[in-house]
Order: sequence, then C-alpha cells, then structure tokens
Amino acid sequence: MKTSSILALAACAAVTILVGCSGNTPGDTALAMRADMCKTKDMGSMTKYLTEESKPMMEMVTKLASSPEKKAMMDKNLTETCAKPSKVVSEKITGDTAEVTLEGDKPMKMRKVDGKWLVVISKN
Repeated sequence: MKTSSILALAACAAVTILVGCSGNTPGDTALAMRADMCKTKDMGSMTKYLTEESKPMMEMVTKLASSPEKKAMMDKNLTETCAKPSKVVSEKITGDTAEVTLEGDKPMKMRKVDGKWLVVISKN
C-alpha cells in the first residue's frame, strides 16, 4: 500500500510540475501567438490571443489585407518574420498589464483577462 501511495504522490507531483512549467506569462502568450501564426500562415489565427475589444481591429486589418497587392506584402512580411528565431527580449509586467517585445518586433501591449494574457491592439 505504501508503494502505491508514493507512486500516486509522485505522479501528482510530476503533473503539477509539468503544468506549472507550461508557463502563463505575457511572453509565453506572445511566443505562442507567433508560433501559431507561422504554422497556419494566417494573421487571422491571432484572434484567439486578442482581448475582445481588439478583435474588431484585427477584422479590419484582415479585410484591408485581402486585396491581392496587400496580401502579397503581408505574406512576404509573415514569411520573413517566421524565418527568424523567436525569443522574448523584454517583458515588463505591471499588475494585470504588460509590455512584451519579441526579438525583431515592436513592443506589444497585453492584459490579463480571466487568468490569461491577451494582446491589446488599439488604433494608437
């Protein structure tokens, strides 16, 4: 009985460590968003990483990028971005807001919503 209890405790500890190591920092979210975008080759895949008030702005960008010449430019930029290694160069957290910069990118604003870090896109 003792051995099975110890194994169960070890299994629970391993799961806790794995879940804890998966990370939920603003940088983790920024990297996941970029990886998803590079995998799908679709800027629209960013939507699940955005705050609710940012989604209409993303829809507008997606519509603007639908013209053939804009789409070609966006695809080229996405290909160039995805060809570079991705790492967090800075992450500043202030309460439920953060600013994250990935290597070679502009800083992005983020906000914690229901325990998840999401990207904030504004007109400014």
